[in-house]
Amino acid sequence: SLNRGPVVLAGGILRGIEVLRSLVIANVNRALPEADVRVLDVEPAIGAARLALALAAGRPAIPTYIDAV
Repeated sequence: SLNRGPVVLAGGILRGIEVLRSLVIANVNRALPEADVRVLDVEPAIGAARLALALAAGRPAIPTYIDAV
């Protein structure tokens, strides 16, 4: 069930404003009590750069996602 999956929050505002981050996390926890809520610890562009480097090196890396509903 998607209710138990990870919810990853990203963005400078969420990382930079603790009150906003706490409110968003509390609301997500209220709506999805079984979800694993966390804040992304790297910039989203890092993942895109890693994928591009792997492709350029001839090792295309396809991310694994939770099964679609």
